[in-house]
Amino acid sequence: MNRKFLIFFLLLSLTALSFFGNIWLENNTANKIFESLITIVLLYGFISIGVGEFFARRLNDSKTRYAFRKAMSMILIAVIIVILLRIWVPNPQALLVAYGVVAAGIAVALQDLVKNLAGSITIFISGLFRVGNRIEMNSVHGDVIDIGLFNTTLLEVRGWISADQATGRIVTVPNGAVLNRPIHNYSKHHQYLWDELTIVVTPESNWGEAMRLMGEIGEEHTKEFIDKAEHSLTQLERYYYVEGHILDPNVYIIPDSNGYGLTLRYVVDAWKRRSTNSDIWGHIIRVFDERGDIFIAPTTLATTEYPKPQ
Repeated sequence: MNRKFLIFFLLLSLTALSFFGNIWLENNTANKIFESLITIVLLYGFISIGVGEFFARRLNDSKTRYAFRKAMSMILIAVIIVILLRIWVPNPQALLVAYGVVAAGIAVALQDLVKNLAGSITIFISGLFRVGNRIEMNSVHGDVIDIGLFNTTLLEVRGWISADQATGRIVTVPNGAVLNRPIHNYSKHHQYLWDELTIVVTPESNWGEAMRLMGEIGEEHTKEFIDKAEHSLTQLERYYYVEGHILDPNVYIIPDSNGYGLTLRYVVDAWKRRSTNSDIWGHIIRVFDERGDIFIAPTTLATTEYPKPQ
């Protein structure tokens, strides 16, 4: 809020200077400059500081408050542009031509900026993602920390880290990417993912018992997510057609050159994916080590990579 008052004070100072300049020069250009500045000051004071802050302070949810302030900023810019064109091009017919020329000029000279602005409008109108969502945008994974008029800022996830955890880098992605590239949202309406881990047991292992144990271990570590995921999927059906999905952990078996590949599929919170995967791995290894009839093939440890969500 203090920053907005500082900007308002600077604009007011420039307006005062232009007022005296207009009196001293007494020409049409100086008068239009004064009218432009007084317009910006009044609109900024009314829309950004007055209406914007009045309602923003009454919004308890920080994400809603952020989105409201961004929307007010876009409205402010649009209204200022329209009025400034009216000041500098007073003839109605010429004004229409001016709008067309400005639009064409912007489209040609500032293609990327126009595309990014269109992308930001698409984001706000369609709700592709919000601040706080974890997304993949333009091949960058991260948590959305800001949605600007031209760019989206992410706190990068993964990068050089082989799991869903932050690297600490701040990445800026052009909003125009949403117009022609897929956006993967980890947490829009539904923050629960299906994850998998695969263990290869040797041919002489009791693979049936290994499957049973993996299922029990998976259930123990994911039971806190299942009820929440079921409720979340029910809520998701309000927005999309969602067919029934199995939420309880399941174990699948496939032949492997080193024995049998056992894949545990389970539901997990998007923000607890790595820790849950690690806990399940550790538990399975401890249980298998205590038995004399289940042996993990060395190829499991040599080739296993942290699975990526599909």
